[in-house]
Amino acid sequence: MTRIEKLQTIANENGVKAAIKELGNNIFANINGVSFKVQGLGTFEAKCKELKNYQAPEPIDLTSRLTKIEENTVRMLG
Repeated sequence: MTRIEKLQTIANENGVKAAIKELGNNIFANINGVSFKVQGLGTFEAKCKELKNYQAPEPIDLTSRLTKIEENTVRMLG
């Protein structure tokens, strides 16, 4: 069994879907949108448990903030 297969097995046992890639001598994984370098089997299992229910924060809508800044700048200049 390859290292990638072992990591996939650990991810499956912990109920997470992991994208795992080997680049050079390093292995990188992505679980629920969080990418990290795999240090070892134990730390990978800990990351699986940590990220199992992780949800990325909602993106910030900067449009209204930028509009207010622009309006205030125009008022100050005018």
